[in-house]
Amino acid sequence: MEDQFEKIPLQDTTAEQTNRLFNLLADRRRRYILQRLQTANQPISLEELVADISAWEETPPPETPLTDRVDEVTVSLQHCHLPKLADAGLIEYDRTAENVAHTDHPQVNALVDRFPELFPGEDE
Repeated sequence: MEDQFEKIPLQDTTAEQTNRLFNLLADRRRRYILQRLQTANQPISLEELVADISAWEETPPPETPLTDRVDEVTVSLQHCHLPKLADAGLIEYDRTAENVAHTDHPQVNALVDRFPELFPGEDE
């Protein structure tokens, strides 16, 4: 079985690695992260990314306090989405500095450019 944390190569991927890439991109929040980092052209803070995602996603029910929503996004990014994307080599995530950066992965860039409708942006 493939090592769960093996980086996805920049080119010449196997079918299994391509399937893993599509599995990572199946989550809408991860696609947003990749698109947001690609357009940033510089590292952004975890705090900024959380604020962007919280504003982009559907408004929570009125009875949900905003701090609860931000906390949920923060936890999901720190413990799920960012580590998975970083382990695959699709982003750089500095857990200590809480910064996230685009890695210029050609396969991801090609998918973002070719299928923009799958990579939600700030105007969505």
